[in-house]
Amino acid sequence: METITAEGTECIVAHEGSPRALIVQPTGTFEMDIIPDMLEDLRSCGIGFAYAAPVIPDWDSRLSPWNAPQPRGTVPFGDGAPETLKMIERTVIPAAKERMGLGDTPVVIGGYSLSGLFSLWAGTMSGTFDICVGCSPSTWFKGWTDHAKKSAWIARAVYLSLGDTEHQTRNSILSRAKECIEETYGILRERGVETVLEWNTGGHFSDPGKRVARGFAWALERCNH
Repeated sequence: METITAEGTECIVAHEGSPRALIVQPTGTFEMDIIPDMLEDLRSCGIGFAYAAPVIPDWDSRLSPWNAPQPRGTVPFGDGAPETLKMIERTVIPAAKERMGLGDTPVVIGGYSLSGLFSLWAGTMSGTFDICVGCSPSTWFKGWTDHAKKSAWIARAVYLSLGDTEHQTRNSILSRAKECIEETYGILRERGVETVLEWNTGGHFSDPGKRVARGFAWALERCNH
């Protein structure tokens, strides 16, 4: 594992065996400590991969596709996701592929929480990504399910997961987590997208690294490069 800089964006990269795919995980600074253990868990699947995690410092603005209310606090989510997607496509992916000697390797995008939502949204906006992985994604985000219904799903496969107690909260926004991810799953099935919805034990902060590793392993199994 090492850190490179792609036109000003810090990016953690790693390489294991003969890569079946390049995994891109938009990452908050607060997530960086769990990456080593997550990668170790991912290695146990026995499939080679390349990994690139662009570090996104202003998570709530730069991974949000449009302005929406925060579940807690008064500052709304921003609308920086389109620019972040351009940055990933134009700088992070080319830099990672050059650094690790990758050719036309399939690209998987995935993440946790708001990064998971961003990854699902990217799968409706760009043909760059073969598979999207959303682990405990913020599908409760205002406007998301409407977007999911109206949009063309370009990604060919989507992995979803959620903790089985994440919806058990008095917060009126977060309490919709189960309802909204099930609706997203139903939309994907109706569209004929290969998908799975996996339920994990616990709340939102239970073993995020292991949850993400399972999602990426599922994606790798579906990449034949």
